[in-house]
Amino acid sequence: MKLEQKIKNLAYEVGFDLVGIANLKTSQYKAKVKNWVKNEFHGQMHWFKENLDRRLEPRKNLFGRAVSAITVGLLYRPVDIPPELANDPSRGLIARYAWYDDYHKIMTKMLKELAQKVDQLINKKWQYHIYIDTGPVLEREVGSHGGLGFFGKNTTLINTTLGSYFFLGEIICDIKLSPDPVNNNQGTCGKCRRCQDKCPTQAFVEPYQLDARRCISYLTIEHSGEIPIPLRKLMKNWIYGCDVCQEVCPWNKRAKNLFAKQLKIHKDLIAPPLAELILMTEDDFNVRFARSPIKRIGWSKWMRNILIACGNWADRTLVKQLNYYARHQDKVIAKTALWARKNL
Repeated sequence: MKLEQKIKNLAYEVGFDLVGIANLKTSQYKAKVKNWVKNEFHGQMHWFKENLDRRLEPRKNLFGRAVSAITVGLLYRPVDIPPELANDPSRGLIARYAWYDDYHKIMTKMLKELAQKVDQLINKKWQYHIYIDTGPVLEREVGSHGGLGFFGKNTTLINTTLGSYFFLGEIICDIKLSPDPVNNNQGTCGKCRRCQDKCPTQAFVEPYQLDARRCISYLTIEHSGEIPIPLRKLMKNWIYGCDVCQEVCPWNKRAKNLFAKQLKIHKDLIAPPLAELILMTEDDFNVRFARSPIKRIGWSKWMRNILIACGNWADRTLVKQLNYYARHQDKVIAKTALWARKNL
């Protein structure tokens, strides 16, 4: 059995749902990525612009010694949100990936275990680095080169069997490995444009290109300060992330019976009541989300998002809470609460 297949078998043993081998090379989307940044479609995500050369030239990793990537996917598709909850404006909607403990920590532990197994397998010194949505690597491109999937018009990586609800991670290393065929998992979006048409904020400039500044996931997670007023109504009751462009994707409908096996859902995050969330103090937030990816945005952004959802719900029973937040020392929270109160 070839080394590459042995590594794949080890990855499946660790618990990954997808695994592929990719050679690192200059990004084929180099011009598009630079133009995307030039147009400031990355918004306040300054970290993306930093080390841009290393993103576009992944071989510069490991002090210029990186040549291969063991790229993996971990399925996170949970149960679907019951329609009576999904369509209830009194409920806050949270992106599915955040219904679990922080995936960075989960996948880091798994990839470290895989690296240890590979270390024992090859029995020689090698250099590697683990990335899970944190380093200067264009993960979806590396994943596609490893045969994990194809780029969808909604900019996600889509696997023809599992859909797009999976986390990506990779071990960048200095071992020369034979790559998987790029066409291993090459489907197509064809003429479908459901993600473009159903995006609540019309964030897609064109197929395969997203203006993050209009994306609900970006607005609720990455954007600091006040959210532009014209976009608030369009956010409806999304309070952390957004799944609309994945929910309407036919590839995900085909994979509807495939659910996460390695992860445990926190069921209280499936469309929680806004009337309860608005009462959450900063201490409550820190305790409740200590192990959650939600913690990274902090209580202030969290409450800003909840206030926008409450403004869109427009229920008169919220007056007392909105009056309280309208006097808050955090100016963004105070102004957002005033906006929400005007909508009642």
